[in-house]
Amino acid sequence: MFLIVAKVHGKSHPEIYEVHKLFDVISGKIQEASSDKPDLNDEFAKLREITDNYQVPEDVCESYEAVYNMLAELDSAYQI
Repeated sequence: MFLIVAKVHGKSHPEIYEVHKLFDVISGKIQEASSDKPDLNDEFAKLREITDNYQVPEDVCESYEAVYNMLAELDSAYQI
């Protein structure tokens, strides 16, 4: 989904590329950790900064919104 969103919105929202990179790092750490809780505090802090706390820009599609909502939910679940 990130690639589609980046292709459509990358020019006007270049932050989506950094969001994608951070998501890849998070995914890798989760896979490596297996059943242990990985340390993702830095990655989520950067995501919150880059996305302005997952605020969806007004000029984006539903897929872009879905990406931000998914990341916000993942961040929230991690903080528990």
